[in-house]
Amino acid sequence: MFTSLDKKPGEQHTGIGLAVVRKLVRSYGGQIDVTDNQPRGAVFRIRWPK
Repeated sequence: MFTSLDKKPGEQHTGIGLAVVRKLVRSYGGQIDVTDNQPRGAVFRIRWPK
């Protein structure tokens, strides 16, 4: 469905994992936020309703 933007030769990534997580979290009324984590990476914060 999706392709990764930073694919290295020989790697196979579909890029669908976060899309599935986002859809699942939203379907239960939750929220997902992404923030930068310098010097590399990201922080994903998921909030579920009680």
